[in-house]
This record gives sequence, C-alpha cells and structure tokens, in this order.
Amino acid sequence: MNLNIYDFLMGVIISIVLLFFVLFYHIKLYKNHSFLKIWVAGTGMVILGFVLSLFASVPSFRPYAIMSSNLLLILGQGVYYISLKSFFEDKLKFSNYRSALFSFLLIYISVFSDNTTLRMFSTSIVLLMFSAFVLRLLYSHRTSEIHRSISFLIITYWINISFWIFRVLFTIMVLPSKPELYEFIVLLTDLSALLPSVLGSFGIILLTNQKLSSMLEKEKIKFSNIIDISPDLVVVTKLYDGKIFHANKKFIDKLGYRFEDIQNKSTLELNIWNDNSARNLFLNALVECETLENYEAYLYTKEREPFLGSISSSKIVIEDEQYVISIIRDVSDLRETEKKLIESEQKYKVIALSSASWEAWFNENGKLIWTNEMIKHIIGYSPNEATKLEDIFKDIVISDNLASLAKEYKYALSSRISGKNEFLINHKIFGERWILISWKKIYDSNNVFSGYRTSTIDITDQKKAELKASELANKLKIEKEIAEKNSLIDSMTGLANRRYLEQRIMYEYARMKRNWSNLSIIMIDVDFFKLYNDAYGHVQGDICLKTIAATLRSTVKRQTDLVARYGGEEFVVLLPETDKYSANILADNIKTNIENLEIEHMTSTISDYVTVSIGIATFTKDCNVSCEDLIQKADFALYEAKKIGRNSISHA
Repeated sequence: MNLNIYDFLMGVIISIVLLFFVLFYHIKLYKNHSFLKIWVAGTGMVILGFVLSLFASVPSFRPYAIMSSNLLLILGQGVYYISLKSFFEDKLKFSNYRSALFSFLLIYISVFSDNTTLRMFSTSIVLLMFSAFVLRLLYSHRTSEIHRSISFLIITYWINISFWIFRVLFTIMVLPSKPELYEFIVLLTDLSALLPSVLGSFGIILLTNQKLSSMLEKEKIKFSNIIDISPDLVVVTKLYDGKIFHANKKFIDKLGYRFEDIQNKSTLELNIWNDNSARNLFLNALVECETLENYEAYLYTKEREPFLGSISSSKIVIEDEQYVISIIRDVSDLRETEKKLIESEQKYKVIALSSASWEAWFNENGKLIWTNEMIKHIIGYSPNEATKLEDIFKDIVISDNLASLAKEYKYALSSRISGKNEFLINHKIFGERWILISWKKIYDSNNVFSGYRTSTIDITDQKKAELKASELANKLKIEKEIAEKNSLIDSMTGLANRRYLEQRIMYEYARMKRNWSNLSIIMIDVDFFKLYNDAYGHVQGDICLKTIAATLRSTVKRQTDLVARYGGEEFVVLLPETDKYSANILADNIKTNIENLEIEHMTSTISDYVTVSIGIATFTKDCNVSCEDLIQKADFALYEAKKIGRNSISHA
C-alpha cells in the first residue's frame, strides 16, 4: 500500500516537472510577469520538501529530513500566496503583523518541536492559514474577465483547506491513540501539499492566459474605437493580399458598401483600385519607405465613381501578421480648386504682360529698332532718345545688375530662347525702379531668327511689398523662435522649465529602458526660503534663486545632464546614465558649493547662510516605477531630507 502511494506521488512530481516546462515557457513569453517566477520558486520548494521527506525513513537523517521537509512545504505554500498577491496587486503590502508573528511561531514549532503531535498540529494550522489567505485573495479578486481560472483555483484551495481541517482533527482526536497511522498521514500531507503545485500551476497558467486574452480584447476594442471615430476614411488591410480587416463607417459610406459586403474581401475584389498595377505601385512605395504620407491615387466607389484619395499609410503587426493601416482623404475638390486657381493666375499673368507699358523690338544684335510711347512711363526716355542709344539697357540698369543682365542677354542671343527676368534700373526721372522684362523670339518669313519682342512692366510696388513681406516673415520667425524658447526656459533663472523637464524625463526614461542604463534624479529645495523672502524681500529672493541657478549650472558639467527649475525654490537635476554613487557625489558638490556662496540667511534655524535639502532617486531598467512617478520618488527623498533636519541629502 505504501509503495502504491509513493508511486502515485512520484507520478504527481513527474506531472509537476512537465508543468515546470510549461511555466518556464510562459515566463519567457511574459517576461514582465514576475509572479510566474515566484510561483515556480514555490513549486520547487514543495517538490524539494517532498523529496526530503522520503529520507525520513533513514534513522540517521530522520530529524533533519522532517525539519527541512516541513520548512520547505510551509515556505512553498507561503510563496504561492505571495505569487498570487503580486499578480493581483501592483505593490505588495502586508499590514497584518499579528498574523505574521503568529505564523512565524507556528512555523518554528513545526520545524523544531520534538513532539510529533504538536509538530503535526502546528504544521496543519499554518498550512491551513496560508490556504485560507489564498482563498480570501481569490474571492476578493474574482471578476468576469478571469472567472473560470479563479473558480478553478478556488475549488483547488477548498479541497486543500478541507484536508488541513481533517488533519487538525485527526491529530487531536485519533493520532494520540493510533500512532501507527503517522506515516500514512505524512504521505497524505505530501499529497495535499503537492495538490496546489499540480492543479494550482495549471490554474495559474489558465489565469495568465485568460487575463492576457482579456487585455488583448480590450486593446482591440480601443483600436477599433479610435478608427471608428476618425473624421477621415480609415481602413486596415492585410499587407500582401489586401484583404480588409477593419474599416470605419466613413470609409464604408464613402464607397457605398455595407459592412458585410467588405468582410474578408480584398481591395482588388471590391475594385477600389483602378487595377492591380495601381495597388502594386502603392504597395511598392510603402514597402520601400515603411510609411507613406499624402500618397495620391484614384480610388473607386461601388458604382465605379472615381475620387482622388490622399493616402497616409503605415505598416502594423497584429497577432504576428503584417497589416497596413491607411487614412484616406478625398482631395478631389481640393485639387480642382487648385487647378482653377492656377488657370486664373495664368490668365492674370497674360493680361498683366499684354497690358505692360513698354512694348519693344530688338534686332538679332540687341539694338532697339521699335518701341511704343509708353517707354517714357517705364524708364523715363522718349522713343527717339531710346532708339539713338546703342545699348539702352547698359544706360538704365544699375551697375550691380549689369553683369547678370549681360550674361542673361548673351545666353538668350546664343541659344535663341525666350524668357523673363527682373532688374533694378535707374529711371531717368524717378531714380531706382524695379522692372520685369519678358522676351520672345521672332522669326522672319523664311523662319530665320531676326530678334526679340520684349514686354516690360514696372514691378517696384510689388518688390517693395515682397521686401516688407520678407521682413515681416523674418520678424515672425524670430518671434516664433523666441516664443518656443520661452516656452521651454524659465524666464527668471534661464534654466529649463518644468515643461521641458517632463519631456526630457519621458525621453531619458525610454532610453534607460532601451539601453540597460541607469537614470538618477536630484531634487533640490532651498531651506526656509519663505522666511528668507519675508526677511529680505522678494527682489532679494529672486537674486538668491538666480545665484543658486548659476551655481547649479556651473556644478553640473556634462552636456547630457539637465538642470531645471521645478517651481518656486525647487530645482531638479536630471542625470542620464548615472548610478546612485555618482549622483550622491554630485549632490554633495551641489550642497557644498551653495553653502560656500555664504548668502546671508539670519532667519534660518539651521545656519547663518542659505542651505539646501536634497533628495536623490536612482532607477534602473528593471524598476517597476512608471515614467510619471519618477519625480515623485525624488520628491519623497527630498521630504525625508527635510524631515531629518534639512541641509542634508537623502536617497529614495
């Protein structure tokens, strides 16, 4: 009979070993879930406790085997409780110290007592307590999302509790009169201790998968909601076959389909693209660039009505499969409007050029041979005066523009092309004026080049407007740069402000997680600064803060570090890739350098000079602190520094 029970227990252990492999796979799959590692540790303790109990049959090892086995079985059950508590709660808190003290006393008796009955009784009670703690934890966190796995674990622990109650009663009522049943009860104890290991491990795997499935489903719903509320057309398709995974109502309504019409249909099957080559062009551009912005292509509705779509797309991965999320805007009306504007502008330019004041003819050598009367309005010369000049442009164009004009004109004659250009001239009456010259080639009846026809207009007012616009644009640019700088800089101290600090903390936190580096934050507070302001006035208080800011800037030397004013008399130093030891050295230098300023502070209760309190918090990649809580850790350390008397340094 004993052999069969031991064989059964060994079979259970083999099952647990197999579960070990499953658990290790889940640990590798869900690296951030530390509770799985804790559970595996508890299972290892229970198995080791059972193995050691087998040595109790050897007289020389019996006392040590019983002590070690009891301790490991109890610790294993306790670790199970810690594992489940860490799964349900972000931070482990144990506030019931009386229960902890009572459990420690029972564990001591279970391990070191020489009285068999007392040892079995205390072991049963402490294991019963741990099972009850787990059961209460499971009941308090039972939700619809993980109902099945929680119910499975609850049944497992009810069975476990029932056995420990039976063992307590058996130890009190039966064992004293029938000590020969001791070995049998020990085997049943091992079996009951192994029960949470086998069924519990199965339940914990089920719990993990069920919770992650619930989280994934919520993320899918969020993803769908974001797409559905978008004012643009949004569609998610598989990368290579173009099958529609999801589309919002705007997309479906625009194309004239119903949702059931597009399910599991590709964009080619629905004739959304003009043809396969159009989609291939889009797909090749996406594969090459990873993301596309404002890619324009004609798309088609169910009734084959085309519209010009501006497509912004990016590749995403959903359940290990590549998809494309595309945001589409109908820009047909926009492009039509732009076309009309261009046509209107061209018409305007033609009218403006044809109504230009100066129309003239030049022969193939560049000599003026005919001009209209409006030449006097443009350059101040009469037609007779102009035709007598060998090179009219040499006489009117400002000397700085002559080289450019000569080059343009020589090129025009040699290549015999049409064109236009702007020049600054010296008007005979009004002085400096800007003109725009347009020229066109002329051929005689034999198609031989015979010169140019020119049309010239005065654009002085336009150039002045452009100059003013340019000056205004530069002014606005400078004002924008100043505004952007002011939005990130504290105006009084010249340090980075709180807004910029928070942006940098988010960036450095992500970089720390990615590069396996350290990140330290130093928070500094001027001691009794309100008293300083009351005694010396706010103007002197501002001078004091500026002096401290300058000292911080000179003390913190690395280009990668950031000194910021957090608010009031508080400053923060952000130290990427800095461990606790280095941060402490820098904090001590800051404290010393500020004391050495010897800024008088007669109302301070700790010194005759201005001093500071400093809190330090250092973080590593493995820390569980969220990015938003980093500064709070340093603030807590600062609070501790103030609490111990100020003018001191404290670590979180």
